[in-house]
Amino acid sequence: MENWMLLMVVAMGVLGCASMEKDILPDGGTVEPRVYVDGQGQLMYSLKRDGTLVVMPSKMGIAVDGIDLGAGVVLSAQPAKRVEGSFQWLGNSSEVE
Repeated sequence: MENWMLLMVVAMGVLGCASMEKDILPDGGTVEPRVYVDGQGQLMYSLKRDGTLVVMPSKMGIAVDGIDLGAGVVLSAQPAKRVEGSFQWLGNSSEVE
């Protein structure tokens, strides 16, 4: 269950980089993930279930080749851009556009 919650936090944070609330639990409860940058520029996350904090604010542990990608983060608005193209896919369709 904890791995599932962490996956939800990361996925929602990457998609929105903002707090959001979503009714996703079988019992109709809510999970509120929060992904944010703290005052020291560290990428952080926390999680509430039905308004109760269940994952305390924690560093987002993203490291590649010994480099902490969660440190020195600055969030900024970026203009949307449309990308057109296609690639091969293993699934219901052999190509995605």
